[in-house]
Amino acid sequence: MLEERVFTIESPKNKLITLDVIPGHFTTGNAHLNYYLNMSRIKANALVARDVAREMAIPYLSKSLVDTIICMEDTEVIGAYMAEELLENGSMVVNSDRDIHVVRPTVSIGGQLIFMQSTQKFVYNKHIVLLISSASTGKTILKALECISYYGGNLEGISAIFSARAKIAGQEINAIFSTDDIPNYEVSKPSECKMCKDKQKIDAIVNHDGYTMV
Repeated sequence: MLEERVFTIESPKNKLITLDVIPGHFTTGNAHLNYYLNMSRIKANALVARDVAREMAIPYLSKSLVDTIICMEDTEVIGAYMAEELLENGSMVVNSDRDIHVVRPTVSIGGQLIFMQSTQKFVYNKHIVLLISSASTGKTILKALECISYYGGNLEGISAIFSARAKIAGQEINAIFSTDDIPNYEVSKPSECKMCKDKQKIDAIVNHDGYTMV
């Protein structure tokens, strides 16, 4: 069982924030990974999500106006707590007494990210923070940035629970965990996967909801 391989890491930013990691051979459909990161507790547990949100809010507290937090991959709970942190009163807090909206895009039949008519007003000409659970290849972030640009939003920053890259499309990723926290983390194209070349069986198909054994 995959659960028997689990080990837990602590965030260097806050030792109370932990992440369960499972080594193995995993596929997302467009990439192969040697670790599965279980973020369900971080995204669903209110106390943990609040701790994560406090850390995520720090880069924006004193210098970035934020109108809207766009949440990807089931990060709405974190996004709501993050908005609460940004709205706190304080001499160095630039967003106190502002309206901050927490929204998520809809995935169209064709797989594109869109905003419905009722939420487009929270994106157009607004200061946006993009919140995502995991950035491995960067493809989801690139799709989100394209969507934000299309609807006229102004990106203020990108925050992630985990990111395998320091920057994507020239934008710094403010991440709670990085590859520095996970030994020998690798993400590769299926055609370049070392585990495939070594005939190592794929353990599971993974996405932001979890994994399915194969």
